[in-house]
Amino acid sequence: MLFNSRRIGGRALIVGAVALVVAAVPAAAGEFFEGFEDGTLGAMAPMNLDAGLYSDTASDGYRCQYSDPDWINSNTYVESGQQYAKDCWVGATEDQGEEFFWNVVDGSGQTYEGRSFSGRYSVWMGALLVGKGKNATRVVTAPLATLEAIVTANPMQIASDGTVDLSFKHQISLPDYRYVNSGEGRTSAGGVVQAQVVDQAGNPLGVWATLAPYQNGYDEQPADNYVNCTFDPIDDGNTEDDFYDPEDPLRRLGPSSLCYDQWVFASLGDTDAPFDAANLNNAEGPGLQGETGLGTWVESRFDLAAYRGKYILIRFITTGIKVSTYPTYEDVFSWNPTPADDGWWIDDIRVTGTVDPAAVAEGATASVPSGREVKVLQAR
Repeated sequence: MLFNSRRIGGRALIVGAVALVVAAVPAAAGEFFEGFEDGTLGAMAPMNLDAGLYSDTASDGYRCQYSDPDWINSNTYVESGQQYAKDCWVGATEDQGEEFFWNVVDGSGQTYEGRSFSGRYSVWMGALLVGKGKNATRVVTAPLATLEAIVTANPMQIASDGTVDLSFKHQISLPDYRYVNSGEGRTSAGGVVQAQVVDQAGNPLGVWATLAPYQNGYDEQPADNYVNCTFDPIDDGNTEDDFYDPEDPLRRLGPSSLCYDQWVFASLGDTDAPFDAANLNNAEGPGLQGETGLGTWVESRFDLAAYRGKYILIRFITTGIKVSTYPTYEDVFSWNPTPADDGWWIDDIRVTGTVDPAAVAEGATASVPSGREVKVLQAR
């Protein structure tokens, strides 16, 4: 079980800024832009990477090196009679593993999750729990034991000259050391932004690589002190069996996207209070006011110069730690209304310096695995 929220470390079993209001500018020629204003994912597509992985065999490779139950130096190493990590696979349950937790949310009403930086809609990675009865409570939380992303549905070609940047507005709150028993500056969940070089038809020419922000960057590192399982994709060119030093008998760390010693987004801007330009958590700012809903937004920016002349896809990928069969943090902690597990809101994704305006052709489909229906949470 997860411990009740405390700022404690050690190996554990986890059971004066200036207010800005900025309106979005639609895509110009040579730009990609998605603001979700048709109430759908628009030019993005779902990647439900954890679908079909609910078994030890299916999840082999998808774990952090220090979560590999077959490796003697990992936190989850299973010997005969050992009580931990006997369900070290993706998905809290098989059904939960098939669900998709990126939702288009409507900021025009009075719901907690509904908000947008511009216009009416944004996309939110999180889970909504709704009680029964006339006075049912809507609880916003984050899912556990997941590995999911949204991805640009079609390839975009990056220009050979000029400014080539990716930017987006976001606010994110995922459980970190202030709420769970991880070391300072560590988080139990997180997300990164990645790019993959593809051909014009979207066929992969390389692995997914994490992009490095130059503004409002990754703010925390994943915790590596849990015996609970943590997960990582395999389409980034490495698995749980790859190590920095394969010859080191004490090896336990290796290349990854979402494991320690990488950096991830975990706590930028604010998710639970009215706009306050100084309410930035780990962001450098400036704090930005959204058009609808709660929170303080920030803008992260990435230089895409390394991809000049190439066709690429871009994705936003997240993961969550596994805690037995509990599907969400709220199911374990009963945290509501604590904002620690509110999730990740994203709006106004823009890429400057594309060769042609990047748009989804009518009837086009994304060349990505495991597409699932995306819920649109309408205002009430």
